[in-house]
Amino acid sequence: MTGKNKTLELLKQALNEISHLRELPCDNEEFKLFRYNVKDIIEAVFGKDSPEYKRIPIMPIETLTFPKAEAQVKQEYDERLDGYQTALKSIIQKHEKIGFEKTPVTICKKIWNECKDFIATIIAKFMAEKTK
Repeated sequence: MTGKNKTLELLKQALNEISHLRELPCDNEEFKLFRYNVKDIIEAVFGKDSPEYKRIPIMPIETLTFPKAEAQVKQEYDERLDGYQTALKSIIQKHEKIGFEKTPVTICKKIWNECKDFIATIIAKFMAEKTK
């Protein structure tokens, strides 16, 4: 399985997990784990500065447990799950269509590697000229 396929599989698993999370009480530990897992996957694959990372609703869990009416907490919990669902769907659809090769992180890494090679060549030429 390629890295692309593994990433899509992990994102789809997370997306499918949302329906299970909706059935649980708002203060469940699985939601916290889900949030960390999604964040870690997106960050590892796309980077913190990526549009994909910025789509993920990163909000403190504590705001769900602040003294509020139970119905309000449930509504906020469902809204967060909706946000994750939308973000995951859009990321999956985008990368099923265009692939991962054209992500900004990949392009930046390629440019950075080319710059490093160029700088190393310039330094080597400079040092060779200096030692003549």
